[in-house]
Amino acid sequence: MESIEEIYNHFLDSSSKDPIRVGWGGKESQIKRFEVLTSMWDLNNSSILDLGCGLGAFYGYCKERYYNFIYLGLDINPRMIQEAKKTYGDQLFCQIDIFSKEISELKTFDFIFLSGALNLSEDNLDSKVYQIIGRAFDIASKGIAINFLSVKSPEYNPGEAYHNPLKMLELAFEFSRKVTLRHDYMDHDFTLFIFK
Repeated sequence: MESIEEIYNHFLDSSSKDPIRVGWGGKESQIKRFEVLTSMWDLNNSSILDLGCGLGAFYGYCKERYYNFIYLGLDINPRMIQEAKKTYGDQLFCQIDIFSKEISELKTFDFIFLSGALNLSEDNLDSKVYQIIGRAFDIASKGIAINFLSVKSPEYNPGEAYHNPLKMLELAFEFSRKVTLRHDYMDHDFTLFIFK
């Protein structure tokens, strides 16, 4: 089985269109997910951590719509980080694993976002999802938003990870009593919001 990094490197080499190079179907679905991810909060004058930032498209989206925000994008894939830096600047992106010691040196962020970072199948994915949500929730001071592919999807693609929205909602309640789940914008996708 290929590693997640190898799969994303194949995506990078597969197209000249950035949404496809990070595994999305296209620009429209990527933007729709960003709209939903940011729908619960005013990101003006806030600090944002983008986990699994890929090529930095979420930063580009925020830059067009919000002001006076602090952004940091993290990804474990060095090629993604290199290309994001070329497009948007060196200071905005780091190759850091959320579980590394380096993450503790980072300050707390108001909001943490994960868009598509948990959409590929891998061993022990359920355990990793729980750990990632827990770590993100620890770092966030106001809340986190994560999108997932849904088991309610009318179609399944090989190699992709589909999550049960009800189970993810139950998981969210382990971290906070203030949660929202949106499954109203695409038939194969949902977003989970966990508030502090």
